[in-house]
Amino acid sequence: MERIKHKITYSETRYGVLSVSPKVRYFYEDLPERFEMEVKGEVLHSRYLGTKKIWMGYIIMRQFNEGEIITLTKKDSRVIIT
Repeated sequence: MERIKHKITYSETRYGVLSVSPKVRYFYEDLPERFEMEVKGEVLHSRYLGTKKIWMGYIIMRQFNEGEIITLTKKDSRVIIT
């Protein structure tokens, strides 16, 4: 299992995306083109890594607060956010 930390920004909560910094892009490299994400127990199917963002949806992202630090854990072909 591989883990990284991420600080939630205002624009992520407002627009429903999870930004991916070039510094941590390696974390997503060995995932399939479409992968699952688990956010606080809710499974999101068919997520994919765009150029610099992962579309999560406004309702999912508003569960987080600006400045909150989350942990992303990669397990098999699933990314778990806690």
